[in-house]
Amino acid sequence: MLPDLAFHNPEYLWGLLLVPVLLAWAWRERRSRAALRFSAAHVLARQGRGVRTYLLPLLPFLRVFAVAAAIVALARPQSRDARVRDLSVEGIDIVVALDLSTSMEAGDFRPQNRLHVAKEVLSEFITNRVNDRIGLVVFAGAAYTQAPHALRMFHTRSLILTVPFVAFGIFRFLWLVSRKSDDESPTDSMLKDRVFLLNLLLYAASIVGIIYYR
Repeated sequence: MLPDLAFHNPEYLWGLLLVPVLLAWAWRERRSRAALRFSAAHVLARQGRGVRTYLLPLLPFLRVFAVAAAIVALARPQSRDARVRDLSVEGIDIVVALDLSTSMEAGDFRPQNRLHVAKEVLSEFITNRVNDRIGLVVFAGAAYTQAPHALRMFHTRSLILTVPFVAFGIFRFLWLVSRKSDDESPTDSMLKDRVFLLNLLLYAASIVGIIYYR
């Protein structure tokens, strides 16, 4: 579901009234203009029709769509968080340490273990601290720090779900580098690999879905 949207410059949306006029002009131009100017069309008829022939009629409508998208961009759409935040309240910096060692698997809180209960309590704590900046340090054999920048900017903790795409992309790139020829650059190998590009597309789509359609 789309979040609540507002426009910083809504007066630019009046420009959308030009869209029907541009559509009518594009349709009229397509109907009146000759699709082919050639003295002997039967010569080209034997060549068959390519994909470009079918996509060419869509070009005027794509131009109109680009104009409409530019008008909406000028209106500066903005999303509003459903939570009410008092900006007059000064937040504090909090760093939470979470133990991820094997001792957290003890079943003290049956049927759940310590780690599961700690995650639930930590999630509730973070949700209630709206005005504070919270960092997380997890440790077992070594300590790892999670900065609150992404959470503060996008208001979601679900971006961690995109980590598998990043991991797959890294290992796929390393595999491509190990198999490339000596005269081929790693960038060319990466851009020619359909699996890598599909993973990149899914990664981008998942980020857009989490941020704007959560």
